[in-house]
Amino acid sequence: MTIPSVEPGFSSKSSKLRPMFSRCPKCGAIFTIGTRMLNPMVSELAFIHTEPHELSLEDLAKHLPMAFSDNGTYIGKVLQVNEDGSLKIANPRTEESFPPSRFVCFLSGAAESAEPATLLLMPIWFEEVPRFADQLGYYESKIRPLLAMLANRRISEAPFLALLRRYMQNFPQTSLRKIQFMREELEAELAKIKVALEALEARRALGESSDEEYLLKQSMLSQIVAYLEFLLGQIDGALKGTQLLSKQINELVKNGSLSTAIASEALAVTSAFSRIGERT
Repeated sequence: MTIPSVEPGFSSKSSKLRPMFSRCPKCGAIFTIGTRMLNPMVSELAFIHTEPHELSLEDLAKHLPMAFSDNGTYIGKVLQVNEDGSLKIANPRTEESFPPSRFVCFLSGAAESAEPATLLLMPIWFEEVPRFADQLGYYESKIRPLLAMLANRRISEAPFLALLRRYMQNFPQTSLRKIQFMREELEAELAKIKVALEALEARRALGESSDEEYLLKQSMLSQIVAYLEFLLGQIDGALKGTQLLSKQINELVKNGSLSTAIASEALAVTSAFSRIGERT
């Protein structure tokens, strides 16, 4: 089944858009994945003031959530939530289902808005962002502070080694490789979206895009850029901080203040971060 040929309509109301879910507790970034999204078959607010009547397929299609790609291209309407939780996106030509973890969902900020939810479809790797953020957070809250304590001689060697080995059980080498992968993907995605934003600005200036369409797409893409830049900044902060610790630990070894055996285990972690930084 495909929905009727209803092009994406933009309300004359330039409502301020906000994401559907929570903010990042650390940076306030307006972002989350769509795992808690309600069934988006019909926006009930759209019919709150209307008399009960049988809706035509065209009317129904108008109020289904719109979905866009990460460069702002319209890809269809959210037709249904499948039994496996995936979202079926349909347009007059195709139907395709995607996992909810690939979407960022936005709602109109108006208390009573007839505008449906709007979703942004992100690349496949985006599904790994929540787990990656947890891993990076674990490193920043446990491992890097421990390395700093060693570099500043605030912990003796025996407890340092015991704690480092325990923490590294939850942060294997695969986590370090994921940092490099995620950094490359974030940089590529940011470049792609920024090009899309420039194209959007040009289309508006040339009269090829309405103000409503511009505001909708510019809001979504700009908020994603802000979050991705924040995450990339966290990675770069971890890299630079760890590389500094590596230099401090090497100085302790040269000065005879730290045994080679202990330093080697600490540097096994910091050198991996140094290699990540050297590749970019």
